[in-house]
Amino acid sequence: MAPRSASQFKSIFLAASCISLAGCQLHPKLVDLAYEGRRLLMGHPRSAPQAPATGTDKVDSGEQFSSENARRAKANAELLQEVFRVVFVREPKSPAEFGNWVDTLNQGASLEGVYNGFTHSSTYRELETSKKGAAPSAIQVFAEELALLELELAEPTKFSDKDAQPLVVLGQIDLSTPVTAEERYAPFAKASAEPKKKSDASQLTGQYSKIFLSSSLFTLKRVLGDEALKVIGEKRASKELLATWYSRFVVRIAARGVDFGVPLRNNVFEKFHYDWAIENSEDRLSWEVLNRLHRAVNAANEPK
Repeated sequence: MAPRSASQFKSIFLAASCISLAGCQLHPKLVDLAYEGRRLLMGHPRSAPQAPATGTDKVDSGEQFSSENARRAKANAELLQEVFRVVFVREPKSPAEFGNWVDTLNQGASLEGVYNGFTHSSTYRELETSKKGAAPSAIQVFAEELALLELELAEPTKFSDKDAQPLVVLGQIDLSTPVTAEERYAPFAKASAEPKKKSDASQLTGQYSKIFLSSSLFTLKRVLGDEALKVIGEKRASKELLATWYSRFVVRIAARGVDFGVPLRNNVFEKFHYDWAIENSEDRLSWEVLNRLHRAVNAANEPK
């Protein structure tokens, strides 16, 4: 199949946006493009229509399986490259480093596990330690987003000056092993949690701006990512509740004017993102949230 032109992608994007609006009428072919647009967002391509099989065009099941594996491996490689760029703000240091993680995804590891392996590794801690002081604008974006996340939690996290420091890496966690949520939080488990009343977003933003005033960009992003995953974890019991929160989060953060990497991610129609969340896995949704948070703080940290 020939690659799509820029105009074809524009048609897909416009159709996908329009179908989210009540009363919007589309030609049947554009309706078809709209649903294709949803699947293009972060790795859910639609299979091309196939003609009925004949005696001369049957595909060997082994070849088909190999082809599916190849497509999945390519999608994983593209996604992992984005994770490296967004989380570490660099390309992989070596083909071996990159290849090991692609293999991990190909073997069924979750994106959340890979992400946690990145942000809770000794390699990431080196970045937290060596890259001193985020820009004031990055601290402001971090504090605003963190405040909104904390207001979604049944029990907001109580932060202290220790949380503003580079991660203390316990055990042998490194860039060769994904980290599960249980492994990530087990070393820091407390016998009891101190109750904390919910404050309004502006008050929390001010508190967090002071606590994390001298933090590295990478510390800010790690803390923000951890809290986002907590919110997703609390809402996962209901697909509809999670999709509602996600769609509102996406539309709100899109107002920051940051390019989130794929045109459809910048779509400002809530129903479009709600439908996408309903159709896709929690693991993929988690990365979409993390990707936006990391990109928002990265962009705010860049010199103006």
